[in-house]
Amino acid sequence: MRRETGAPLTGLEMLEDVFGWVLRIAAIGLILITGYYIYGALMAGNELFRGMSASGAAMSAADFQRHLQNMEFLTKILLLCATLLAISAIGRYYGYPETGVVLLLVAALFFFGIQFIIDSFGGPARGLNAKLGKLGDPRAYLISRYQLAGAILGAAGLCHLLCHAVVLVTGMRGRRPKANAEAAQTANQVRKAQDRFLGPCWTLPFCRDTEKKLCPVRIAKKPCWRGGRGCYCDQNIILTLSGGNAYNASLGSSGYLSRTASTISRPKTLSEKRSQCLQCPVYLHHQSQKYQLLAPL
Repeated sequence: MRRETGAPLTGLEMLEDVFGWVLRIAAIGLILITGYYIYGALMAGNELFRGMSASGAAMSAADFQRHLQNMEFLTKILLLCATLLAISAIGRYYGYPETGVVLLLVAALFFFGIQFIIDSFGGPARGLNAKLGKLGDPRAYLISRYQLAGAILGAAGLCHLLCHAVVLVTGMRGRRPKANAEAAQTANQVRKAQDRFLGPCWTLPFCRDTEKKLCPVRIAKKPCWRGGRGCYCDQNIILTLSGGNAYNASLGSSGYLSRTASTISRPKTLSEKRSQCLQCPVYLHHQSQKYQLLAPL
């Protein structure tokens, strides 16, 4: 089997296709059976639950027995479709937590909704003939079958959500922002013992002692992440600290005011700031400290 593009299908893709077809068939089965019984509860409650024929006379024991057998057969198909739908939905959309939410919603409709419809529109609960009642109660039986189908779907949806919750919690550390390889290497080279918790950038392990006296951020006493300027993201500060021409450094777009010249800067956009911060070891170290503080909560 090949796609239209000519690429062969992998085993996983073939399995997903199988799950997709089973999901469609099971959903159609559930819709047809549920629609049949909803229509029966709304339009033919006496025949469905009270053992009465279309003419209004009581059913014979044989006819009522066949009616119960038909209900038992259809509800077996209902349970089979519910089981297949739960398995195929999780198998086809296992990577989406929304799958569990949808299964729980369908389960709630089956567990509570069908009983509400039958109790509200299916006629009085004690309307069954006493003689026929000894053979079985179609109302109670149908409600119990739909509640069992809802329990199957609800259990599958709950297990699916719990698995996603476990993956979310265990993978939380791996999803934390990380510096790229170059920034991490630079950070390790300049790391110092100083590490003030949630302190400004010049009190963190990434500030060179020899450059503190020249750093305009430290002189202004304003942390680099507040002004969007720092030695890991501002070209003018980098040039100045590295001994470049102070006048040329001040002519950039960051707005650094050197001792010999000044300029009006173009403010950085939020996307530009975010892109720089996600590669800055100072920012990421600060975020790591916040994480350590909030993680127990």
